[in-house]
Amino acid sequence: MAELEAKVASRLYSLGDLQAYSDTLRLAQYHNALGNYAEAESRYRDALALQQKVLPDDSASLGFVLMHIALELSNQEQFAAADVMFDRADGLIRRSLDPSDRARLLGYRAIHLANQQRDKEAVEVAQKATNLRLDIAREYGAASLATAAGFPSMQPPATSAGLSATTGQAVLVGRTQTAMGDAAQSKYVEAAMLVRENRLDEATRALGEARAILDADPRAPRRWLAQIQALQADIAERRGDLAGAERLLKSSIATQRSLFAQSRGEGMALVALGRVQTKQGRSTEAFETYRSGFGILRKSGGDLQFEEVEPFFRVALEEASRRPDERQALFAEMFEAGQMVRGSTTSQTLALVAARLSASQQQVGQAIRDLQDARLERDQLRAALARSQGDPRMLAPQIDALRQQLADADARVANLERSVQAAAPRYNQVVDTPVSTETARKSLQPDEALVQVLVGGGGGVGFLIDAEGIEAYRIELTEPELSRAVATLRRPFDQPRAGAYDVKRAHALYRLLLDPVHDRLSKARHVITVPSGPLLSLPFAVLVVQEPPEIQSDDYSRVAWMGRRHALTLSPSVQSFVNLRNTVQPSDAAKPMIGFGDFVAKRDVEGILARRGLPETCRPDVVALANAPALPSTAQELRAVASSLGAPSDAVVLGNAFSEQRVKEMPLNDYRVVYFATHGLLPKQLNCWNEPSLVTSEPPGEPGDGLLSASEIAELKLDADIVVLSACNTGGSGGESGGESLSGLARSFFYAGARSLLVTHWMIPDEPTVRLMTGTFRTVADGNTPAAEALRRSQEQLISDPRTSHPCDGDLSLWSATAASASLCPMRQPRPVRRIGPSCSRKGARRVAGRTAGT
Repeated sequence: MAELEAKVASRLYSLGDLQAYSDTLRLAQYHNALGNYAEAESRYRDALALQQKVLPDDSASLGFVLMHIALELSNQEQFAAADVMFDRADGLIRRSLDPSDRARLLGYRAIHLANQQRDKEAVEVAQKATNLRLDIAREYGAASLATAAGFPSMQPPATSAGLSATTGQAVLVGRTQTAMGDAAQSKYVEAAMLVRENRLDEATRALGEARAILDADPRAPRRWLAQIQALQADIAERRGDLAGAERLLKSSIATQRSLFAQSRGEGMALVALGRVQTKQGRSTEAFETYRSGFGILRKSGGDLQFEEVEPFFRVALEEASRRPDERQALFAEMFEAGQMVRGSTTSQTLALVAARLSASQQQVGQAIRDLQDARLERDQLRAALARSQGDPRMLAPQIDALRQQLADADARVANLERSVQAAAPRYNQVVDTPVSTETARKSLQPDEALVQVLVGGGGGVGFLIDAEGIEAYRIELTEPELSRAVATLRRPFDQPRAGAYDVKRAHALYRLLLDPVHDRLSKARHVITVPSGPLLSLPFAVLVVQEPPEIQSDDYSRVAWMGRRHALTLSPSVQSFVNLRNTVQPSDAAKPMIGFGDFVAKRDVEGILARRGLPETCRPDVVALANAPALPSTAQELRAVASSLGAPSDAVVLGNAFSEQRVKEMPLNDYRVVYFATHGLLPKQLNCWNEPSLVTSEPPGEPGDGLLSASEIAELKLDADIVVLSACNTGGSGGESGGESLSGLARSFFYAGARSLLVTHWMIPDEPTVRLMTGTFRTVADGNTPAAEALRRSQEQLISDPRTSHPCDGDLSLWSATAASASLCPMRQPRPVRRIGPSCSRKGARRVAGRTAGT
């Protein structure tokens, strides 16, 4: 493959070179087989560029490449983009003379549905693909293979669908000849979906048919055999046949090794084998098997589901109890394995931002930003081209112009990638390198601790790292149980007027999650939390660390809140925290703050519908937006914070001056603190907005729509130590953000150049907001107090007053809504305010919120 890589690199854009096109497709298939889906997508896009030069009028070839790109997008969980690409491929494949293309497209759509957990639909589509492929195989001369595989024989027709002998031969030489073997893939997908539905007998029959096809057709890819064996092992394990499962997994591993040594498939099979050995009571052997599997997976890349690694944690904890002298080393292995569990999009964004902000030279940081912007522009052009190619109203010159723009963008990205690699050789290392326990420990100050919590269907595991080292422990709580507990605790905050908060349940949840490390945790002044799943929608600040008193007259002032005992921050991943703590350069901005607020609502419903081209069905959403209440107290909030930071009066932009255009035109990279006090919109509750946005004024005569969207925010240029989003739901709850702690708004601000964010979780009243925020920034401005501690002190003042001690009473308090999320900036820096976190809506606003597996 290294020789092929070099060959493609040297010939990739030689016009008319069909061999380069073929070689590029082979490379893409190679990376797909290894599970390197992003690299496979990149290679298929290279093939697409060649196809447009070599075979510009061949719609079938274009559809063939597009369906492969669509599948790789789906494998990376970019489902909306995959849908667009599949639809475009579908229109082109209908014109193909090769009938197997249609079958292949159906097979890939089945995988796409499977990746989205749409199991029943996936089974139906996979069955259609299988039947079509078998029909093609019989029709085009593979009747003997079909018979050998156990399918009824069928005589081929005298002519091939009306094609001439020459054309028919060309089709046979092409992709049709693999139709019989491809049917094995469809059968495998069908079986995998049946296993998910626990229809094991049907799945076994489907796998038997798939195996028979492979045995009968030597042209079918052998890697499918390894996948079939692994799925057969899964069925055996579910049925309790552990010896059979072990035998099948070892066969799958041997098959994998004969094809691609150290592949992701081999690593996953080893992890499964470790699980089977654990169930057999062979813990020591299982632990070594797990080690081998994780070693391969670290190199091959890709994420894991928690359920895939949870048995390893149980085995490792057992080994640690048997081998006390090795406890720290074993816990360290567990900690690194935990970081392989699927991470959030936000943590990936932060890794890229950390790499950019870690550049010691300004011009290098700018080059990295230019590269990231160029990639963003290229992706937007790819989507635009895919849409235009499927739009019958688009003219050929318009499509050609988009193709040229995309080619230019590809060239820009390639040039910038070379420049960045030369100027900053550690760029990819910063983005991709996993974090060791020792690195994480050295990133903490003596009075700090880092806590990571992972919970799945069978239980969970927790990690605590502090100056003493690392502790790993079992969490006796399943994800469904955690979801129910979090939903119960959130309920008072999600109502128009908060009810009683269940402090006893909050204490019980604290004990389940953190009691094994309570004594060590109590010594930490500042705790960095790395939660997962349902915990992303509940700030740790509202957990209760001691048995609570009886609550009378809504007086919560005597409750031992976790947010009262510790300065708390949240990080989307361990890597995000370590990278930004250790490598990010503080802001070079000369001015202390710029703030935006007190927007002027646009009450013209008809005008909004017309200007934005929205259908009548969007009228309720537009009415809600048009009637969003004014927030005059945000002017007071902004002026008070600006005063505490020593900012001049013109640092506050209010009323009609707070417009979308004004925000875009201002040199925001001149300010260390950028502050928005307004309403936020998340698309889940306002269905006519497809991305989260901040509401701005819409003065007459100015361009714009009165919404600063996530994509527009990503295009801003910031050099901010902190961005404050004193807006609605800008953090997002777990249910609405696909399990991520931060919404698209937060990700966009990080991309734009924010080192940290302060956002809120739920509805917040205006008057206490002013008290909380001004108190926080006044403390930060007074000296060396980190923002997490400053926020804790400001919250403490509200908690200590019985009138404002309720965690979120709707009329009186909001201290829990702004519980610290994740501090990613170096805490040793005295000047910057550092925080990244969850948000909630301004009191009086209608809350408007947002958002959303591979082969």
